[in-house]
Amino acid sequence: MCSKEEKLKIAENILKTCYWGNTTMTPEYIVENIENDKELGKQLFSAIFQSSYEMYYNLGIMKEEWVKEFIINQNQRLGTYKREFLEARMDDLIKHYDIKDAGIRRPMPQY
Repeated sequence: MCSKEEKLKIAENILKTCYWGNTTMTPEYIVENIENDKELGKQLFSAIFQSSYEMYYNLGIMKEEWVKEFIINQNQRLGTYKREFLEARMDDLIKHYDIKDAGIRRPMPQY
């Protein structure tokens, strides 16, 4: 687990690169709540997954068991929006976190 100072840096990076200032969250709020607030973890995971160029670094702010759970859940819910981009990111996350069974990914609709 990282130090509080490192978590503050990560939180600042998440807010800057994933939220672009469009949130009332502060780095301090994230650091104070990320250990016990799984809903906050889900929210941050989603933002990081969709927008972060430093996914692994930013995901280091939360519990790895949560990250793995969020990966499995998100893998099964991938929609059509930015599908190729998000599938590639998801595949990288599954490999990085050595997840053996990420469930069945929703198929793309055939038009």
